Amino acid sequence: MLYRAIEPMSTSGIGEGQADRLHEAQLEARSLHEQINALRQALDRTAAEQERKVQDVRAFHADEMQQLKDTATALRDSLDDLNFEKDRAVQEALSAKADEISQLRETASALRDSLDELGHQKTREVQEAVHRSHDEIKHLKETISALRDTLEELKFSRDREIQEANARSHDEIRQLKATISALRAQLDDPALEQKTQGRKK
Repeated sequence: MLYRAIEPMSTSGIGEGQADRLHEAQLEARSLHEQINALRQALDRTAAEQERKVQDVRAFHADEMQQLKDTATALRDSLDDLNFEKDRAVQEALSAKADEISQLRETASALRDSLDELGHQKTREVQEAVHRSHDEIKHLKETISALRDTLEELKFSRDREIQEANARSHDEIRQLKATISALRAQLDDPALEQKTQGRKK
């Protein structure tokens, strides 16, 4: 802002010396006003320059802030994507584990059923084996009893045959003794001896 130049004051009615001093004062005042105007202009230019610099700084910081915001947004998006991927991976892992646990449970159930069936089968086989053993033992006992009866019959038959053989032997011995006695009696008979000698002549 420019200041108006100080209008020269009227020198009428004052002395020459005072008029000179007044003129010098007016000149000095004009010089001061000019300096003030120059300083104000310089100040305005400085203020404008400072304002421009401030605007430049603000623009720079605005760009930097925008870049930082963009970077923060990108990082936030990346973090969201990472969290999403992590959650998806966790869900997939949990699903896989759940499937694995389900398969293991089914396998355990199947093995348990197989074990139960095997146990029932073994129980049946043992019962059948015991039943067969009982039948075999019964059959063996019956066979032993039959063999014992047969042996008793054979023993009885043998004893009877031995007794019959002894009886026949005794009868045969008695007959032989009787024959021997008869023959000896005949040998001792004199008439039989004379008859024998007559035959020799």
